[in-house]
Amino acid sequence: MSESTLADAIVLAIKTASKETSKIVNELSKTLADLPSFCGNVSEWIAFRSVYNDTSGLFSNVQNVARIRKALSGEARETCEALIYTETDPLQIMRVLERRFGDLTP
Repeated sequence: MSESTLADAIVLAIKTASKETSKIVNELSKTLADLPSFCGNVSEWIAFRSVYNDTSGLFSNVQNVARIRKALSGEARETCEALIYTETDPLQIMRVLERRFGDLTP
């Protein structure tokens, strides 16, 4: 095999690997981007909060607000409706939700 053929084969292998890696990263990013849906059921709050806390550092504030907006429905959405359509810090939204749904004591 000539040097140029070997070099071409190496370049092709690197490009193919890069494309596959990009696909995997994109799929993983999409999976991490989605928060579990949360409608205000107190028993689902801990899971919602945990997933958000575990993944929020991977996204910007704008992306985190969009993730929260997409995940909320029902009473949870009504609780912070005014905040999820503004440039609010996502931590402020999470604090509002925590105050409303996080206290599990009767």
